[in-house]
Amino acid sequence: MSCDDLWVAVKDTLGNKSDYSLASVNDLDLHASFLVVGDLIVYTDRVTLFVKGDGCAIKEDIKEVGAENPNTRQFHKRLEKTLEKLQMAKAAGTPKPAEAKSQPEGQHQ
Repeated sequence: MSCDDLWVAVKDTLGNKSDYSLASVNDLDLHASFLVVGDLIVYTDRVTLFVKGDGCAIKEDIKEVGAENPNTRQFHKRLEKTLEKLQMAKAAGTPKPAEAKSQPEGQHQ
């Protein structure tokens, strides 16, 4: 998978305000800092993408306190759901939200 496609999914996942609060996003470096909503102890977590071979790798620094705090697993599960949703939309030919907004007003598909 390309880093561009994965980055769209990461940003979409972190954009869910009921799960995450974005601290910063750097589209050039493919890096985001965020907080997990509802954590009792506030940590700034980070995720960075980088090209590895023909694909993309993800480096994450997600803090977890104790075995009952599955932030990393939840992030991966949510990211997988987002990827599935984006791949289904791509296969169906549905434009990404940014592409849909770029069409002139008054013209509909």
